[in-house]
Amino acid sequence: MKYLKLILFFLLLNLVGLDKKVERGFIEWKPISNANGYKVEIRNEKGKLSEFFSDLNIFYPDLDKGNYEFRIAVLNLFRKPVVFSYWNPLKVIQSNLVLLKQKEVNVEKGKKFILIGENFLENTKVTVLKENQKNVLKTNLLSVTKLELMTENLENGIYDIKFENPNQKINQYPKFLKILSTDEIAIHNSSDDDSNSSTSADLIKEKNSEYKKEFSTVINTKDVKINSYSLDKANISMSSEKDKLLVSIGPKTLDKIDINLENKSKEKTIVDIENHSIGEIILNVENKSKEELLMNVDSSSKEKMEINVNESSIGKVNFNLTDKAKKTVKLNNSNQIIDDFDITIENKQTEKLGIQIGDKPIKFTGSDEKFPNNFLILSENEAKSFISTLKRDCPSNLDIPNILIKNCFDDHATLDLEEINKKILYNYLILASDNYSAKMKSLRYFKNYCNPSAKFVSDHLESKLQSNRITSEETIFIKDTLSEFKNCKTLNKP
Repeated sequence: MKYLKLILFFLLLNLVGLDKKVERGFIEWKPISNANGYKVEIRNEKGKLSEFFSDLNIFYPDLDKGNYEFRIAVLNLFRKPVVFSYWNPLKVIQSNLVLLKQKEVNVEKGKKFILIGENFLENTKVTVLKENQKNVLKTNLLSVTKLELMTENLENGIYDIKFENPNQKINQYPKFLKILSTDEIAIHNSSDDDSNSSTSADLIKEKNSEYKKEFSTVINTKDVKINSYSLDKANISMSSEKDKLLVSIGPKTLDKIDINLENKSKEKTIVDIENHSIGEIILNVENKSKEELLMNVDSSSKEKMEINVNESSIGKVNFNLTDKAKKTVKLNNSNQIIDDFDITIENKQTEKLGIQIGDKPIKFTGSDEKFPNNFLILSENEAKSFISTLKRDCPSNLDIPNILIKNCFDDHATLDLEEINKKILYNYLILASDNYSAKMKSLRYFKNYCNPSAKFVSDHLESKLQSNRITSEETIFIKDTLSEFKNCKTLNKP
């Protein structure tokens, strides 16, 4: 056998929580007889390679969102790779409930139609239901906000529509879809229906390039306006913050997005830009004023940001970049013609104008909590008592104590595991969780980095051995880990 044959794989869809059972995606393949384990190699778009080992024919990747490739190798008796599979694509995404913007859709029998909403994916499953009938529709993903559906097998009538995204993200809209005859659709189009109701003809027109819908301005002050068509690609809002008028742009997707900004002010305008996005951002700027547009740019994002200044600009566009921004922000000239602007600066700012892109991390003042001097010799009951006193202020879905958190966001956290005590605490919390794959990973950590060892970890493993609710694989690893604790003499730094 020259290549290992992969049977199937799934996408990683959710972040991992501690002390919570969280559904995750996984890579799974057909087991190979006489295999002594498997090696999983994953590389990102920049070619950086990460290596993992699994004793089972399943692996739960713990990756940031993005595009990757992976391959699997069978291990021989000496735990060395014998043969690798081909490289396979792996896309790490976030799965959320599908949300629709229409109240109902009227479609001519046999015609295609387009849904407008949020969180559509390539593998979004769409089912329509009517009495005892159930039909899965063919789909064509146009974007995360637009999904084209085919209705060739549907009879006239009113249908419920159900959406299923990976990880059991299921919701249903009752009496949403009406399949009508040609005569019925003509009558329906000529009547004054609910403005939130759409026909297939309306939506197909919107798709065609020659048709341009007139969008109203949803936010408009004397200084700045934001156009409603921009809300398809980003959550854009405006507020006042101290002495600053603040425009917040929260991208709806991790895919690269473009934000178009024009300046029409008749006086010099200064804009402070802060980029905290976890995705790539392109900001296209055109200065239609004769006066200078000065942009002060700061970026705490790890992803690159491009700012393109349109060559058709009348006045100067100048920049001040912080040291952080210089590492990730690229300034370009562009001859791209911009038809629609997301943000328009109308007049001189009576207050300073700020543009904040992405969700700013929730600031911790820094945990002043300390590990006790006898932390490593605490019994498990003493360790649990200490852990129960630790603060948990991160309002994400991760139950992680502040002492382990570097930055906290709304839906995830970055960890601070620089100190050995923090590494031990983190892996102990995982051992006490319900996630099998994560527990095996932590067992390997304690086995490989046995000195210093913690008494409460040994207590936990000893009690596990007395339990009837662990697998044979766990039993072997626990015994090996405890043996390493007893015999390990060399300080092994992770």
